Amino acid sequence: YYQQCSVLTFSYDDGYSYGYSVYGTYQDNVVRNPIATGVLEVVAPATSSDFISCGDFIDGVLYGIEYGTNNVYVINGDGTMILYGTLTGVSSVNGFAYDQANGVVYAADFNGTSSDLYTVNGDLSCNFVGNIGASALIIGLATDANGDLFGIDLASNSFMSIDKTTGAGTVIGSGLGININYAQDIGGDKVNDVIYGALYTTEGGWYTIDKTTGAATLINTTSNEVTLCAIYSELT
Repeated sequence: YYQQCSVLTFSYDDGYSYGYSVYGTYQDNVVRNPIATGVLEVVAPATSSDFISCGDFIDGVLYGIEYGTNNVYVINGDGTMILYGTLTGVSSVNGFAYDQANGVVYAADFNGTSSDLYTVNGDLSCNFVGNIGASALIIGLATDANGDLFGIDLASNSFMSIDKTTGAGTVIGSGLGININYAQDIGGDKVNDVIYGALYTTEGGWYTIDKTTGAATLINTTSNEVTLCAIYSELT
């Protein structure tokens, strides 16, 4: 989708989620965990100026969005980070997801009051789609194998489906079942069609999120607050 950085040979391990530890024992490191167990491990020290809040794999390459700047970093499987560019036309992106089924990248941008949905072009310019919800604070986006788009709302502790044409968000079920706090992210395993979350309550945790009920189910806990949840498990 985007031009790949010729200075890198990209290599990732299948079935892993790649992330960024913003707080805890692995603070300011690129981290990863097997999606089956959620056991966190350090990859390498991060080199971005601030933490990577969200991101996703696009055509086999991991792109992460830096908090506060909207800078886009390419992140290799060994933790190498290269500044790729900056998203334009947005204010504060807190969600980023690739719809692999349809070849479209989406971003959730906080406008100062609530979150708006944008599409992201190959030159990193962003096009407004619509408002996700009058009080929604989307803190992570993910797509599934069908290209359906989902988000987690920090304001209501809920899991939402998001209309890709209008941007409108709809709460699924009665909430995540946990009270989420601070920065976190969700990601889609597009091969097995599962949504995972690197969520934070009073501690970090690795969760699955049910697309029908919106409920989060804990797999494992961690002392780290992990932002960025990008799963290397792509459709062929």
